[in-house]
Amino acid sequence: MKKIFTPLSVFLICCISSSIFGQNTIINDFETGSPTVVSRYGLSSNISVVPNPFSMGLNTTANCAKIVRTTSNWYELFAFNTNIVIPAGTKKYLHMKVNYYAQPDISIRIDAATSATDGSADIRALNTYTDLGNWQDLVFEMDGGSGGRTVNAISVLPDLGFNNTPAGLVLNNTDKFGYIDEISFSDSAVATVLSVNKLEKTNSISIYPNPTSDYLTISNLQPNTVLFVFSLDGKNMYQNKNSINNTITLAVNEWSKGAYIVRIQNGSDIIVKKFIVD
Repeated sequence: MKKIFTPLSVFLICCISSSIFGQNTIINDFETGSPTVVSRYGLSSNISVVPNPFSMGLNTTANCAKIVRTTSNWYELFAFNTNIVIPAGTKKYLHMKVNYYAQPDISIRIDAATSATDGSADIRALNTYTDLGNWQDLVFEMDGGSGGRTVNAISVLPDLGFNNTPAGLVLNNTDKFGYIDEISFSDSAVATVLSVNKLEKTNSISIYPNPTSDYLTISNLQPNTVLFVFSLDGKNMYQNKNSINNTITLAVNEWSKGAYIVRIQNGSDIIVKKFIVD
């Protein structure tokens, strides 16, 4: 089971426990036994599996894919075979952890017959990469349409250069690289793009002090809020349904030093925040 969560400024997601957050299925994590990756149009021989250089926080896996650009072709891509069945009238969601030094324009294609062909329809992520220099989970919607579909291959175009801000290609082959890891899919819509109202609600909840060594206070909670605290290895440190108070204070002085995740749920609204015990 993989753990997934994202920066809160734009996008909220958490898949730490399958019984609480839903199940994600890894289709390529660039570890031993992963599908063979082919690359074309400038990425040839320049997408390589390397030790994860940012093994912390969201992604602590051993290896990842290093993306290096050798041409100015916007359509440089890599691809691998898969077998994802999307029934008619349903959607699945492809997750991809990325780490770039600047905001990239990334798309996937799911209409190629095999990894040897390109596909043509670019699908952009539901969320925007904003956590520069850190791992972030991008989520792409895959629609089964009226007749259903089988996805035989995933093509990834890691640096198109059109829809990012500022626009333009961000990778080269000397000192500007991108990293991609843990490509997976989910049967359920575990990802939510924030609306203005949800963003305001996220900003209204306070967690302090952060970092902390003794006590952590979570304030501005709504009635009937369900609250979980997890360590990064998925251990459930705290759970409570707050029916009366809008403020909860936790004693964390005996917790191990490191990062923890607070998952706050009220109805269909889910907010995820991170804090540090030092």
